[in-house]
Amino acid sequence: MVKRVLREAARHAAGDLNELARDCGIDIVLRLRTPLPERSVIGLARLKAELRSEADSLLAQLARHLRAGAQ
Repeated sequence: MVKRVLREAARHAAGDLNELARDCGIDIVLRLRTPLPERSVIGLARLKAELRSEADSLLAQLARHLRAGAQ
């Protein structure tokens, strides 16, 4: 489930990232900042939402870094 959510976030950001990377091939490795909470603590839907939010944040950070490097 974690891999599925992270892959979907990467697919969603791929268009912008490919455009920013231009001729450079890039591989994306997402390393989460916080450990996953136990499923008994939060529900599955909330866990997925938090994962997606963190992945989107990391991919946006990468996009900002690529934009800064292009200037």
